[in-house]
Amino acid sequence: MLLTNQLDELRTEYRKLNEESTDAIREAANLRNRLNLAQQNWIKEREALVSQEKHLHEEYGTTKQAMQDWEVIAMEERSMRESLTDRVVELEEQLTTFKMVYEKVTSERDRETATIDGLQRALREIQEGIMVPQGFEAAY
Repeated sequence: MLLTNQLDELRTEYRKLNEESTDAIREAANLRNRLNLAQQNWIKEREALVSQEKHLHEEYGTTKQAMQDWEVIAMEERSMRESLTDRVVELEEQLTTFKMVYEKVTSERDRETATIDGLQRALREIQEGIMVPQGFEAAY
């Protein structure tokens, strides 16, 4: 009976160890599945991050190019503004010169007009002075 008891104990222990082994195998399989799933998720996340990084690099390049374009435009506008400012100064100087010449010519015209008016008056007076009154025509 001793052997039978030992045999029963060994069978019980065998079943217990067999169940533990089965549980361990199930747990290992479960852990493998979870590990595979985690790896798949990590690969997807990595691919998404790589794709996002690529997109951000492209966007950065586009933004950088746009910024450079705007800088060129700003420099061109600044150059145009400076050129136009210089041109305005030149035109204002020309306008001042033209005004001075106009005023001089206008003043000269007014003097000449006054001289002409004076000469015309003098001519009329001379012509009127040369005209002999009607009563004096017979005396000559």
